[in-house]
Amino acid sequence: MINARKKFGTEFLGVKLRVFFLSLVGLSWANSLHAVQWQFTPTMEAALAYTDNVSLSATSEQSEVILELNPGFTMRGEGAHTKLSLQYGLEAFYYNEMSEQNGTYQQMDLSLDQDIFTDNLVLSVAGSYQQQNIDARENAPSSNMFVTGNRTDMQSYYVAPTYRVPQTDTPGVMIRPSYGAVRYDETPDFNARVTQLLVVVNQTPNVRTLAWNVSAQKRTVRYRNQDELNLERLDYGLDLPLGTQVVLKATAGKEENRYFYQNIESISTGGTWRAGLRWEPAGRTSVELGSGERSFGKTYDFELNHGSKYSTWRLGYNEDVETLSLQLQPVSGVDSEGGVDVPLPSEGIQGVGNEVFIAKRVSGSVTYSKAKSDYNLSLLQEKREYEIVQRSETYTNFDADFSWSMSSRSELKTGIGLRRSSASNDSRVDSLREFTILFSNRTSRKISTSLKYTHASNNSTSDILDYRYNLVALEIAAKF
Repeated sequence: MINARKKFGTEFLGVKLRVFFLSLVGLSWANSLHAVQWQFTPTMEAALAYTDNVSLSATSEQSEVILELNPGFTMRGEGAHTKLSLQYGLEAFYYNEMSEQNGTYQQMDLSLDQDIFTDNLVLSVAGSYQQQNIDARENAPSSNMFVTGNRTDMQSYYVAPTYRVPQTDTPGVMIRPSYGAVRYDETPDFNARVTQLLVVVNQTPNVRTLAWNVSAQKRTVRYRNQDELNLERLDYGLDLPLGTQVVLKATAGKEENRYFYQNIESISTGGTWRAGLRWEPAGRTSVELGSGERSFGKTYDFELNHGSKYSTWRLGYNEDVETLSLQLQPVSGVDSEGGVDVPLPSEGIQGVGNEVFIAKRVSGSVTYSKAKSDYNLSLLQEKREYEIVQRSETYTNFDADFSWSMSSRSELKTGIGLRRSSASNDSRVDSLREFTILFSNRTSRKISTSLKYTHASNNSTSDILDYRYNLVALEIAAKF
């Protein structure tokens, strides 16, 4: 458990680091501002909608007509040393019968990559502010149009400087510390500070020679209510090419995971290893699979990618230690060449909580495009096995979309979505089914109109959560 002095010192150090790095990016940005190409696009959307169940009630359905106004803008800047993206939108809702529910909500996403005086040092900054409806089992529609009483405000950000020494006759080096936070206004006990440190040293002489890498990671999540998660991992990796298509991969190391949750402390430690291979039989086809062991037990992973003239296919499975706060923050993944994948925290609000779980995730997607038609299928299933309070949850999402370009200005889209959630500690099971059809027409270069119909029903073992609704919306959107 963190004592008050340590907690104060950590917060003070975090403030100093944020000020220091933001000062650096300000100085370097001012130095390169003249070389950046800027694009600023104001937007305005207006929609008139009708729904027969505005409160998603199981017993007292109430119809409503809603006017929605969405002013906003996008700003992008790109140069030799700068890449910035900022999106902002204001949502204003006006109800015909329930005028006391009139309100405004904001959505914002920011990302910035800035070289700090040299190409070897890059500072990445990202932030997100979201206000939307949520559900503990992640089955509620996120639109703020519905009046459910389960809305939350979530702010997420991170600052991550990356220092790289390119590989030459000596090994390459990459060092990336990061600091971030997730904050919920309505549930402050789940507010979290996330600190991470990643160090990678690697050597890849050429594609047909043995390559090696060493990586060390430390991740810490501290919650306002004193819960804490510490993940430490050290890995040594070897890649052995067999010809031009097959690479054998092996890693070994150790990890230590410490959890402190509701005055219960748990330590999971031990050696780790993984053996696998990567096969690239064609330029747009690759298969990677592996098996190993971590402190929480045996692990398996695989990923299949295939592309053709008209289609792309992907199927994957992986396992890792996570929390909801880590899912909203960048988690550094190291590949065999020491590359790092740091996604922006744009997943949206996945739920609220601070428990540690083993995430076992299978995902797949298929896209097909030819002539005027596009088809998309996607599947995601995640099983969360909680480490301290012994229970599990399973989430399954399936989406299928079809779009048809009727002309150079008109398009028809239709889609179905299925969401299912269940937990081992109670009898609640939710199955949300959604059908959408959308007709859109671009009346001019900057103005478009659309008509959308949605039908959704949630079949739940909890009677009060068993609801259905229909929604019709006419929208006009403009870019200036």
